[in-house]
Amino acid sequence: MKPITLLLLVSTLLLAACNNAATTSEPIKTATQATAADYPYVTAKINGVQWQSMPDEILASYNSYEDKLQIFTKDDKGKMNFLLTLAAFSKTNMGAYSSVKEGAGGYGISLLDENKNDNEENDYDNFHQGAIANCITVTAVQEVADGKIVTGIFASPMNVSNNYEANKDKGIAVTDGRFAVLVKNK
Repeated sequence: MKPITLLLLVSTLLLAACNNAATTSEPIKTATQATAADYPYVTAKINGVQWQSMPDEILASYNSYEDKLQIFTKDDKGKMNFLLTLAAFSKTNMGAYSSVKEGAGGYGISLLDENKNDNEENDYDNFHQGAIANCITVTAVQEVADGKIVTGIFASPMNVSNNYEANKDKGIAVTDGRFAVLVKNK
């Protein structure tokens, strides 16, 4: 009888231990740990501080006439817009791209603060850079039913526009940039 009691006790302890392990939660993935399967995301470090877009606020569009890909997004505070523009996208797909300076004031990589009247010094009010070689790298292009999931990395120094004289000579560094977006079929 004692072996049966011992067997029941060990079985109960084993089940309890397994049950406790099953109820622990996994840590939440950060965007820096994200993969293409976690798309859409855009994330970067801005002057060393982690920045992350809202997944439902990401728009990726491909312009076949100009052969360029644009990714537009904003953060969870609705404060900062982020724009990436690269070309010539359809010719090579994966690989290093230069950012493309747009006409009419657009830039290859831009950080635009929607609260332009706050006058806070160096708070991303219209930071941008123009054409910079190989600052955006497309690391994967995955065909899916709706289009393509485009995954990549980016980094760039930026200079502030002259919207605020106090910020005129200041710059910021964008590092560890990552993105995975869906470019829909037309």
